[in-house]
Amino acid sequence: MELPPLPTLTNEQQEDRIAHHDIAQRLMSKQLGFDTGQLFIGTRFWQPSSLSKNHSKASTKLDSSVTIAEHLRKRIMVLFAGVISDVHWFDKLPGFELTEAHLTSIYNNGVVDGTRLTDKDKIEELLVILCGIEHEPSESYQLLVDQMNEIYSELYKAALNIFNSFAEKLPILTSLAVKESLNNGRLIVSDDRLVDLEADTDTLLLKNLLAHE
Repeated sequence: MELPPLPTLTNEQQEDRIAHHDIAQRLMSKQLGFDTGQLFIGTRFWQPSSLSKNHSKASTKLDSSVTIAEHLRKRIMVLFAGVISDVHWFDKLPGFELTEAHLTSIYNNGVVDGTRLTDKDKIEELLVILCGIEHEPSESYQLLVDQMNEIYSELYKAALNIFNSFAEKLPILTSLAVKESLNNGRLIVSDDRLVDLEADTDTLLLKNLLAHE
């Protein structure tokens, strides 16, 4: 079945989309105990790209299949935060009516990094490895697909629950970050500065809450 097309975006829209995507992954990384890094949007292969670095290194020694699997599950959830953010971003895009059929189009045409990989590319690769750890090998390719789909669904729901906890913060923090130094398709905001901006965001949210009490 042919998937519905996504709207053609300007470079400015792409940059805003990437900023939301990368900050969503940053917030998810923090929730899952990973270190975070700078926000970096630049140009690769003549298109806006995500060059941000979140440090998804293990906090403890990965000395068993259980600890390795748990680490991979968290990494996949960080990637899902980017996917979920993308859906939210398109849902709020002026003049665009998001349908359920568009969800696959968004997943297949996600934000690219400096090597032109998307979250989908990374998720699918990690799912294959995770299945090999958590399940006995089988000659049935369909069984592998079913196992991957089961883990996919489980981790997507888990990521969505966490995403919802910071969904209100995301657009405000992203707006503050983009105002920092976005110039000619290039935006670099240090990790320390993002910590400050997140504190500013929390203050704004609190003031808004108190104003409506």
